[in-house]
Amino acid sequence: MKKILATGFVLVTLGSFFASVSAHAQTAPEREITQVTGDLYRFREIRHVGMFLVTPDGIIVVDPTNPGLAGWLKTELDRRFGAPGDFAQAYVIAHEVGHHVQNLLGIARKVQNLRSRASARESNALSVRMELQADCLAGVWAQHANRARKLLEPGDLEEGLRAAAAVGDDTIQRRTQGHVVPESWTHGSAAQRVRWFRRGLERGRVEACDTFARAGGS
Repeated sequence: MKKILATGFVLVTLGSFFASVSAHAQTAPEREITQVTGDLYRFREIRHVGMFLVTPDGIIVVDPTNPGLAGWLKTELDRRFGAPGDFAQAYVIAHEVGHHVQNLLGIARKVQNLRSRASARESNALSVRMELQADCLAGVWAQHANRARKLLEPGDLEEGLRAAAAVGDDTIQRRTQGHVVPESWTHGSAAQRVRWFRRGLERGRVEACDTFARAGGS
């Protein structure tokens, strides 16, 4: 995939976020990663400092403007978390931008209000619909970005679909606890995430992403 991420940030998709990062991990004396708090980390090269946040969908890395440091950091994150290719990284950041679109459209506020009055199971189901809609919006972005700049290369679509499947609740539950509990899902199954990402990619319209109009968001 042609380079589509700005040098100001790199976003790496993770298949799992249950590995811990040591407080002081470095591969060279002048470079280090330190934990700030919780899932927030700082990386440094002499006087150059940046931050990255581990989220349920990926790692968001802010700044590095130093190309050498950026390359080193991506290698470290790939090594520790097994991040897949460029398009998978783009899928994750597009998913997060999808949440921003939901905020702009007022969807996030409405769903938050509904969840505050719902049972735990109903609240989880609403969360799944939100996440699947963000997956669909990521697909919409991918179609328009490719149409405008011809970004996709052979294998890119498969990378994105693998990334969507890797963060499915059923995939994560099988890996971490050995069995699946659908009523506890908050992001959707691997099949659901792949299906909605593909729907957005194929249709290219926000209107195609109404997960709330479909039973179970499926």
